[in-house]
Parts: sequence; structure tokens; C-alpha cells
Amino acid sequence: FCMLFCAAALTCAFIYVYSYLLSSPYFAIRETSVRGLNELTEKDILTLAEIKPAQNLLAVNKKAIERKVGDNPWVKNIYVGREVPDRLVLELKERQPLALFKNKNDFYLVDTEGSLFKKINQHDEVDLPVITGADKEEKTKQHYFYSALDLVKMLQGNRKYSYLGTISEINIDELFGLSVLTEKGLYLK
Repeated sequence: FCMLFCAAALTCAFIYVYSYLLSSPYFAIRETSVRGLNELTEKDILTLAEIKPAQNLLAVNKKAIERKVGDNPWVKNIYVGREVPDRLVLELKERQPLALFKNKNDFYLVDTEGSLFKKINQHDEVDLPVITGADKEEKTKQHYFYSALDLVKMLQGNRKYSYLGTISEINIDELFGLSVLTEKGLYLK
């Protein structure tokens, strides 16, 4: 009986302390730090995260914030951390657009890993090379697609090929392979 009473008293004490910590103004969020932003703004991220003013730092559901913010197509990875007593830290890694991919009449942003992550709309201002000649569903041209991305990486990141000019378009053709059109009017097959 004494052991049961001690276990019940200890459980009640833990519940009381836990409830006190979750409602204590000492742990109220006073600062939210968002790091790693390029394309997105801090306001965008905080709106997605739905963090309430003066919410308790210990009551924040980190997985829910990661899921909500991770739904944005620009977000590649997110880490949510707590700096006790009053700071919430959101560390983001955004996708780096490398090219545009034309699929039928739509354009999609493609990141450095080859993921199509965002459909372009009329309000987006983008100046990237366009990859044409393939559909998202075509598996036969997938090798050419990744070769086109490697070519864009190589030509954009190397001054050795600066005389070619900026890549405007890369066309994928199963018979001829890759064709490159530059802004200077150079057409390479």
C-alpha cells in the first residue's frame, strides 16, 4: 500500500510539474529565429509555422511545424530547435533552382538534384536555362534529362566555357541527344 501511495504521489507531482512548465510565462516564446532564407521571407515561414504569440516553448510541436513548413516547395529541409528559455529556431535549407523544365505547356523549376519542385506561374520572375523535348513521365529520356542538368552545372560553374555565353535552352532528342542554344545565338548539337 505504501509503494502504491508513493507511486501515485510521484505521478501526481510529475503531472503538476509538467503542467506548470507548460503554462509558465518563463518559457513563453519571445523570439523566433529563422535562418537559411534566400527565396522565402521570414514572414512566409512564420505564417506557415502558425506559431502563436507568447506560446510556450516547451509546448511547441516540432514535427507539426516541420510538416507545415516542409509543404512549401522551396523548402528542402527544416530543423526546428529550442533555445531555452525563450527562443524558437527554424533552420531551413532551400532548394537551389538550376533550370526550368518544359512539360507540355507548363514550366517547372528543377533543383540541382533533378527534382521538379515548383510549377511556374505568370507572377514568377525566372531567368534560367530551359530543358525541352521530354515529358515528366517519359522514362526513356530520363538519362538525357540528368545529362542536361550535368551540362548546365558544368557550363555555368566554369569560366573556361564563358565564351559560349549563357545557356538559353537544352533540347533533348533521342536520336541526336542534347542540343544547346546559348544567348549569343550559338547552337551546339
